Amino acid sequence: MKIMKKIIIIACVLILTLFYPKDANALEYYSYDAATNTYTLSVKDGQDITEALEETLEVMTTSSSRPGIVIIPEGSYEMYIIRILKSHVTISAEGAVIKYKGAASHGSYMIKATDTGTTGVTISGGVWDGNKKAGIVLNFGSGSVKHNNLTFENCIVKNGIDQNMRISNGTGVTCTNVTVSNSNYGIYVSDTQKLSMENCSSYSNTFGYGLRNLNGEENYLKKCAATSNRTDGLQIKDVGTVVRVEGGKYNENAKNGISMTAGAAVVMKNADVSKNKSNGISPVGSSKTTTKLSAYDCNYNENGRHGVAGDSYVNIYLKGCQAGNNASNGIMLNKRCKSSGLINNITNGNGTSGILVQGNSTCSKIENCVSNNNKKLGISVADVKVNLIGCSADYNNKHGIYVAHLSGYNGAEAVTITNCTANFNKADGICITEKKKVTVKNTTVKNNGQSGIGSKAATLKVIGNNNVISGNKKYGILGMQGNLYISNAKITNNGSFGVYFMGNKTNGYCINSTITGNRSGIGLNRGANVSKINNNRIQSSLEYGIFCNRSTSGRKTILKECKGNVFYNPKAKWEIICNNEGTKPSALKNLHTITIGKSVKKGTKKITGTFTVKEALKIMVNQKTYKVKTSKKGTYSKKVARLKVSDIVKVIYKDRYNNKIIVSKKI
Repeated sequence: MKIMKKIIIIACVLILTLFYPKDANALEYYSYDAATNTYTLSVKDGQDITEALEETLEVMTTSSSRPGIVIIPEGSYEMYIIRILKSHVTISAEGAVIKYKGAASHGSYMIKATDTGTTGVTISGGVWDGNKKAGIVLNFGSGSVKHNNLTFENCIVKNGIDQNMRISNGTGVTCTNVTVSNSNYGIYVSDTQKLSMENCSSYSNTFGYGLRNLNGEENYLKKCAATSNRTDGLQIKDVGTVVRVEGGKYNENAKNGISMTAGAAVVMKNADVSKNKSNGISPVGSSKTTTKLSAYDCNYNENGRHGVAGDSYVNIYLKGCQAGNNASNGIMLNKRCKSSGLINNITNGNGTSGILVQGNSTCSKIENCVSNNNKKLGISVADVKVNLIGCSADYNNKHGIYVAHLSGYNGAEAVTITNCTANFNKADGICITEKKKVTVKNTTVKNNGQSGIGSKAATLKVIGNNNVISGNKKYGILGMQGNLYISNAKITNNGSFGVYFMGNKTNGYCINSTITGNRSGIGLNRGANVSKINNNRIQSSLEYGIFCNRSTSGRKTILKECKGNVFYNPKAKWEIICNNEGTKPSALKNLHTITIGKSVKKGTKKITGTFTVKEALKIMVNQKTYKVKTSKKGTYSKKVARLKVSDIVKVIYKDRYNNKIIVSKKI
């Protein structure tokens, strides 16, 4: 019997030791639920809970299979520093407001977990107020101390001097529904992997979030916000840092919405990075560390400088993004940036350019982008090899597409413009400067305030059946002091020449094109040297079909070949004129426009009109042909059968180079 009693007593002691605190005096600090291993602090509103929380954490026994829970009841409390030295601990403070009571110090903390590594620690609920005295409100990790599977959820952390939350050397860190404010860094995470932040909010900090040296590709920010911070909303730094940003808002920060430096890599989807005082997103690299940005369906609008400001060794890929109404450029690649593609982006209404690529940067393609209504340029590419495909650059206050050469750069990179529009711009639709090589295909350039396409000291090719250059205030296509090659283009209704070769270093040709309704068809001036103008249809010009002129400086303008063209310009002064000693093929004559007299009408038996003197003409009335030769005064007259209503009279001239001049009249 005595043995049995001893066994019972020993068993009771063991049970008490396992489930109850070692210090009986600690019972006043909490109530305990053994079934759930939960400790509820026995504290009153306004109380300092430091001792109660400290003692409870010390006495509790936890394991991965039996985690411990500390509940801070609803109410307002004060607290000094608390150290977490155990794993598998949850501090639940839903409805509680805890304010730091200690002296102001950069080295002070509310909760400190830096003395030993932990696993499975959770801070859930509560308002954790550093009171502008705690250097760091929640501090997890420093030096070699490591933390695994940390969770912060449904809490507010504010008023830390240096950081509201600091996490380092962590793996598997989750922050959900956490709001941080009024600190230097809202949340600062370093040397960590598998970070997940969701529905978090940061405002009124110097930096909203700071992320450094986050290794691996499993670091996510989902639907987070960083707004109205004093510098950047989200700062991402260091070689190897990889972050995926999905959704969320990074708006109205005093500098950048998001900054990236020193070799970080970010993949973004569906995020809004707008209305920041400097850049929307500012990725910056160096010659030793390339920074990478890939963004899909994001907004970078209404920022104080650029929407996307790639600067110095940044790899950028943007698809389906908007970067509009920024004070400077919508999308900028500068100082040796690279891009595998800018695709399906909208960059309208920016203060400078919609898209700017310059500074020895490279970009393989700009495809299906819309860059309209910008205050200067739609798309500007300087010293870069790039394909522009299916882009719109319309209604800009200067040029639509600007292919530029910057001083100090000696390259002659090639640009191809295909299936684009450059319409209603106040200067040129497409403007090309020296040393550039540009090919234009299947592109529409209409109703621009100066030339449709203007090039200077460049090589320009306008080729293919579907280029339409129309309604521009000055020239349709202007080539100055460079090479201009045109084939199969439609150049119509421009205010000056449809095609104009100008300058003593200008070479090229115009073939197989339709040049209609311009003030004049094709012009050569100031020493241009054009190899051929062949097989074009030049019609409805108001002054000249082809005009070849030597400038007053004495430079000789040369047209080497002119064959197979068809002229139909009844209102023009001349069809072909080489003036002021401009040279042409030896047998090519200066030719007036053919006219048909006003007396040629119903009932008339005579066709009369004017043309160049002593030239043979062919007159066709319906299917019947007549031959006639002009007089010394340049008139012609030919008897024909009586004309009746609906008869069509054609007068045709053909020279030895198979150029034809045609005029017609319906009775």
